[in-house]
Parts: sequence; structure tokens; C-alpha cells
Amino acid sequence: MAHRRGHGAAAYTLHAQNDDWGQAGAMVRELLDAAARTQRVNNIVGHLLNKVSEPNVDKDLGDRVEQDIRAGQS
Repeated sequence: MAHRRGHGAAAYTLHAQNDDWGQAGAMVRELLDAAARTQRVNNIVGHLLNKVSEPNVDKDLGDRVEQDIRAGQS
């Protein structure tokens, strides 16, 4: 179900596929190559080592981050 947000000419329609994670996940899966995904994982691990709570990320990315955190790598 679409909802209207904003006022006047700045209003836009939300669509079911619009959420906080869909576009970011699509970028990771469709635009980043393996080296860029590895760098992204390393960035996340480096910043969040031992500080992850209630993660909500792309499943593959999240699994890799969890694996590296459990291994103690950055």
C-alpha cells in the first residue's frame, strides 16, 4: 500500500519495495565486486568488533561479518 509523504511538490509515494535495507542490499549484491564486498566486510568488522547488537544487513554480508568477528579478525 502506498502512502504520501511530504508537502506540495516535494511529496513522493512510498512503494512496498522501499525500505531501509532493500537498496543497500541490492547495491552490495549487484554493483560491488568480490573485492569491494570484502572491503565492506572488513570495514564493518573493524568498526564493530565486539559491538554488534541486533544486526539488520544483507544476509551474505551479515554472515561474513559474523564469521570474521567470531574469528577475531579485522
